[in-house]
Amino acid sequence: MPRQLRERRSRPSYKTTIDLPDDEGNGIEEDASSDSAFEPPAADEKDELDRDDDLQGQEDEEEEAVEDDVSISAPKTIGKAKRKPGRTLSRSASVQRASTVQLAPGLSRPVLRQQYALPIPSVNHRHRGIPLYFSHDRTLRLDGKPNPFSASKRVWTNSAAVPRVRARTTKAAGSNLGRGPVWELLEDRSWFKECRSEEQRRPLVYEKIQLEQLQVLSPDEAIAYLPWNDASMSQEHVLSCYFGPSDQQSRLEVRPFQSIPMAQFYPESKAHVFYAGAPVWAMDWCPVSDDALSERNFDQYIAVAPFPSHDHHPEIGRRVTRPSPACIQIWRLGLSPNARGGKSKKNEDTGEMKCELVLCVDGGPAHDLKWCPLPSHNRYSETTSPRKLGILAGAFEDGSLSFYVVPDPQILAVESSSSNPPSVVLKPRLRIELDDAGCWCLDWGNSDIVAVGLTNGSIAIFHVRDALENPQDKALRPSYYIPVHQSAVRCICWAKAPPVSISGLPQPERDPTVVLSGGYDGAQMVTDIREQRSNVMNRTRDVSNSISFSHHVGGSLISDNENMLKNFSLIPSMLGRGHIIIEPCGPIWSIGTSEFHPQVAVGSADGSCQTTNILKSTRRGGAVPFLIHRIYQMDYNRKTKEYRMLDNFMPYEHQDRPAASRAAGQKDKNAEPAFQSSTGAWSPEISITRVTWHSGSDLARAPLLASATASGLCRVDYLLGRFAQNRFPYQSVEMLRGEVEGDTDAEGEDEDD
Repeated sequence: MPRQLRERRSRPSYKTTIDLPDDEGNGIEEDASSDSAFEPPAADEKDELDRDDDLQGQEDEEEEAVEDDVSISAPKTIGKAKRKPGRTLSRSASVQRASTVQLAPGLSRPVLRQQYALPIPSVNHRHRGIPLYFSHDRTLRLDGKPNPFSASKRVWTNSAAVPRVRARTTKAAGSNLGRGPVWELLEDRSWFKECRSEEQRRPLVYEKIQLEQLQVLSPDEAIAYLPWNDASMSQEHVLSCYFGPSDQQSRLEVRPFQSIPMAQFYPESKAHVFYAGAPVWAMDWCPVSDDALSERNFDQYIAVAPFPSHDHHPEIGRRVTRPSPACIQIWRLGLSPNARGGKSKKNEDTGEMKCELVLCVDGGPAHDLKWCPLPSHNRYSETTSPRKLGILAGAFEDGSLSFYVVPDPQILAVESSSSNPPSVVLKPRLRIELDDAGCWCLDWGNSDIVAVGLTNGSIAIFHVRDALENPQDKALRPSYYIPVHQSAVRCICWAKAPPVSISGLPQPERDPTVVLSGGYDGAQMVTDIREQRSNVMNRTRDVSNSISFSHHVGGSLISDNENMLKNFSLIPSMLGRGHIIIEPCGPIWSIGTSEFHPQVAVGSADGSCQTTNILKSTRRGGAVPFLIHRIYQMDYNRKTKEYRMLDNFMPYEHQDRPAASRAAGQKDKNAEPAFQSSTGAWSPEISITRVTWHSGSDLARAPLLASATASGLCRVDYLLGRFAQNRFPYQSVEMLRGEVEGDTDAEGEDEDD
């Protein structure tokens, strides 16, 4: 018997009745507003929004309440503006139905693959710096104005972990008007799992690693590793640059390994300019323990990695074959020969910059260099010879992540009789290579864990302590391998805060777990390596060349659209929110933050190196302006192929774009704007490719700022700040830190932003 199918019955469809009018009293009551963010608010809503701005602008009263331990009542809930009584919304023929998108049968709506870090709504939201973690309640501060080449006296004080002290130091730091940090407020806010106590916040690590036998090259043998004018090594590149005031500039011929003290043009300056010979993409300060400073005569070392020539252009994902000769230069900032010989006072000495050592490597030029963040040199009391200066990691053009044991330049200074610095061939202690991608950038979390950004868009995490102490032939595999970006990872850094247990307590003895990264896809991601996935913190239409984490604001600093530097907080109440810090005229190349102070340095493609205060309140108005300092400006003449370095710029105030546009509309059309860029196209030679504060030594060396350019000229500045009207908030640093009791209401409380 054949099978009989069930009779098909028609089902009721409401599609035919969608255009029929509703019965009286029935239907959906629609809101007259479109809920669009771009629609101007109504009059009653505008009044309510103005009252909301007044609530968020009451900054002085809230901070005084925190400082005086006065309880604050919970603010009223701010929601949508209520409609006026008696106003009814009924459906009328004049209200048009919202348009809908009809999908074809079988198609579903698109699903976002990437997760976004959305902010949690908060009526008390203010862009204030809230650190993520404090290690100790007691810390050390300076007891006198520091000098980069002498010892500094330190005393114990209350740290910013105390709520009252944190509120006062944050408010006082926002009153800084100088180019650098205020020395009275310097405080070490770093966190490492190796920290045993406040006295040993930065202990010595890798003391068992010994330096292997060195191969010193002759000047003729070292030529293949040194930078030249072109790839053919036909002639040494000599750079012509003008220095000094704009109306009295002097033209100098600068050769490789030559340094110029800026004191000969500006007597009050402590800056030094030196020439590496080729464009520089990577540089970093070498950490030094407090005990070794006096034994080294307070010398500071910095690693600089130039390209092989001015014609060299790196390509993403393209690996060079070994051997590919390149070099890493070790420069020393220390006392001048007159001060070392006792002919001049150390406190008045401007110092000298000198290249002490050239490391010859075969992995190509370095795209990124980072010293081990904790001191890893040998003790001077030991008789072990030769001594090492530290552990240096780098991402090189052969696609490898290599770790080098750098020798102490003092052991080779006597052996070299040439005018050029001694050159030694250095083999990597550990070399990490991946088959599917090359290493492009890196960052240390502590002395053990390293995060690496790869050219295929992934992030690799390595634990390198055992491999460095016991080198083996087998390849080191990553502890974590997480696909994050859709293209190469351009920059990466750790959010240096300890993980939190299930009970909500921090675990400072463990490694950090949050990684911040930016890629060539324009995405800026925050990744928790425990979850094996990432969240989009921000997205731009440009490459994120640099990212940095700040302990003082508890968030990341990264470039955004239209060359803006933004601060994105990682605090749960402000997660994903950002506000503008600085707006250079060109794309941002490098961002530098410090673990000792809240000053941020920015190097951009327009040739400017600028600093500003990230703790300055974003509230409009106030007694203290939001100043941006241009440390120096590079310029290039395409016809004569000569450079120019300009100094002593007046600071300018940050302009809020919407407010500036409204003010410009009210002024005369023929009036000149407050700030105007000279051009929109810059020579690539003037780009400031790297800026870095010295965070590896003590408090007296924290104001040191190093910067590198695409021309090969590098510079070191010693920058100090000052308060508005030279008036210290809360009368003195002792009252600010709570060391002594006093009446702070009479002075300093009304000096808010």
